[in-house]
Amino acid sequence: MAQQIVRVGNFGLVKVWIDDDFGVSNVKAGEKCSSQRVRGMISDKENTKIIIEYGLNGNVSSYGLLGIEYLSAINNDILDVNVFYQSQNEDKTVFKESLSMDKANAGLLEEYLEFVLEESLEIIQTNKSIPAGQINFLYAANSPVYSSGNVYKKIVRILLEILCLNKKHIDEIAIIDIVKRNI
Repeated sequence: MAQQIVRVGNFGLVKVWIDDDFGVSNVKAGEKCSSQRVRGMISDKENTKIIIEYGLNGNVSSYGLLGIEYLSAINNDILDVNVFYQSQNEDKTVFKESLSMDKANAGLLEEYLEFVLEESLEIIQTNKSIPAGQINFLYAANSPVYSSGNVYKKIVRILLEILCLNKKHIDEIAIIDIVKRNI
């Protein structure tokens, strides 16, 4: 699926990439990993990659980019959630095409790790349609000024809801609905 852009209100944009990275793959979350193992739903879901970038530029600005690679587990109900991060902005890679008003750096900072992991686990516990396998949070970018834990929680909700969709049902209308419901 090509990049999808969703306008949120007057000042916000959300970019969604599914199974295509459009150059975002160089925005690695980090080398360190925090993991949790939980129960998922036995599924024949295909491997997929989903990346979400959120930018709100107005009186109150927000920014975040987070992406997953999902690896399926056939005939298994184990779900591993792996969140890759860095202690500080170790990777000085600047994501130049970002939606941030300020520069965006590659990586998920450790200060946002718990927001991503806790929101993921809460959604998995309440949404029994999360497929078993591995969810690897591999891609991230942050703004030194405009990123926050709440932004990453919103992105996690969007990522996991899109992951639950059957690929045949992923279309522009479904993406817009998911984004607007979770922002």
